[in-house]
Amino acid sequence: MDFHDITFIDYGKEQCLKGKNNKFFPRDYHLFHYVMSGNGYFVLDGKEYYLKAGDIFYIPKHYESKYYPSSIKPWNYFWLGIDGEIISSIISKIGINSLNPIIHDQNFKVKKIVEEIIDSNYETQSLGMKGLAYLFLNALDELNNSLTNTKEKIYKNNYIKQAKEFILNNYYYKITISEVAKSLGINVNYLANVFHRFEEISPKEYLTKIRMEKAKELLLDNKSIKKTSFEVGYSSEFYFSTAFKKYYKCSPREFIQRGGNVNENGQSGY
Repeated sequence: MDFHDITFIDYGKEQCLKGKNNKFFPRDYHLFHYVMSGNGYFVLDGKEYYLKAGDIFYIPKHYESKYYPSSIKPWNYFWLGIDGEIISSIISKIGINSLNPIIHDQNFKVKKIVEEIIDSNYETQSLGMKGLAYLFLNALDELNNSLTNTKEKIYKNNYIKQAKEFILNNYYYKITISEVAKSLGINVNYLANVFHRFEEISPKEYLTKIRMEKAKELLLDNKSIKKTSFEVGYSSEFYFSTAFKKYYKCSPREFIQRGGNVNENGQSGY
């Protein structure tokens, strides 16, 4: 762990009064809030979340948001502003983002680290403070992993399932992964992260897999190489043959000559 890759921006806590309305303008760092007690509301990308003690909400870099306390039991929260190349990669690994900005600290493990940060006397750029920031993110990662089974069902039943259906229904067109992501209302990087996390394959590799499997069926059904290339979404016989050879380790012509008897790797995408 290289603590020089961490930039600790700011931290603090606040007991909000009724009617306080915070509008957070885009900043060049990541911001986390931990609800210590009470209740409140958080709005990001037009979606509103009702939060309670133990909830953590995340505002990504360059995002605008709004958050305010409930009128009945105003919240008390801790905030942590942090940045750095290693921080961005850790946050991406955790899986918290603009589409999934909330984590619940079920056993209040993260709260203990938050309280340690609040009670510390470290300077913001000291190794001690940076170490606590890393412990905070590590605790989020462990907490998120404990919720993997639930999240896995959500992702698979939604984004992955829908992406696969879109590919199966459109693989014969010259579609791109950006178009697949756009059809789901998410960005291409988020779709790639979901696929890698739960399928251990990229969306592009999955698209290639479907195209190659369909191509094999067509070739075995005596379709010409040229016609097969267009029917599985390639713009030319040359590009198709190159992709086919990279995937199956033999050319389409060799595949036909061998009667479809080849060793499939099924993993190498084009």
